[in-house]
Amino acid sequence: MGACLAGLLLVPVPAAAQPLIVLDPGHGGDKPGAKNADEKTESSIVLSIGKLLKAELEKNGMRVMLTRDHEVHPALTARAHMANEIAADAFVSIHANWSPVPARRGAETYILSADASDEEAASLLELEEAGEVGTEEDVAAEGPSGDVEAILADLRLADTHRESARLARTIQDELATVVTLSPSRGLRQAPFLVLRRARVPAVLVELGYLSHVEQGRSLAEKSTQKQTARALARALVRYVSARRG
Repeated sequence: MGACLAGLLLVPVPAAAQPLIVLDPGHGGDKPGAKNADEKTESSIVLSIGKLLKAELEKNGMRVMLTRDHEVHPALTARAHMANEIAADAFVSIHANWSPVPARRGAETYILSADASDEEAASLLELEEAGEVGTEEDVAAEGPSGDVEAILADLRLADTHRESARLARTIQDELATVVTLSPSRGLRQAPFLVLRRARVPAVLVELGYLSHVEQGRSLAEKSTQKQTARALARALVRYVSARRG
């Protein structure tokens, strides 16, 4: 990859390659997600980061689609379906975390698995998807392909799953450079609905804990949001360049 100066990328992906990324700012509309100590919502924070990230990626010759660009709540299955329909190079669902343990902080990135990797991942799965699944629309869209074991056993999707893990590791590497998002909590796994439905390399990133007073307030600050967007952009440029290289 090219050099980096003050967080700005210097070597764009060739425009002719036209990689396509789908960014999914989590929650939205009547489902605002978690809140920080100042009542700033996860929905508004990740939407701001998603828009900043879109701009950074477009500077690097990528095409970018957002699953939402205002306070609306698309169905979870529809978000992944968008990436599948256009055969995106990557699908990134962007969230901010929450925990009943006020000292917990840090960024982590998830890929699909049949089971949550630990109790914390299981709790997060329940928190993020509370009130999100079980509608007739979602169940119909999920269909028989919703069986996670079957998805992971499908040889056609084995490469996609490996690519998802590589993307997740690259994202964690870059997020580790943003001090206010520390510590890096690493790569984790859970059967999130948006990951179950995705048929392209897909990750769900939790940028930090809104329940941690300092980190939660930092995530609502534009300076942190810009640093975070630049880190995610570096990760996606690295990932796409290596995959297409």
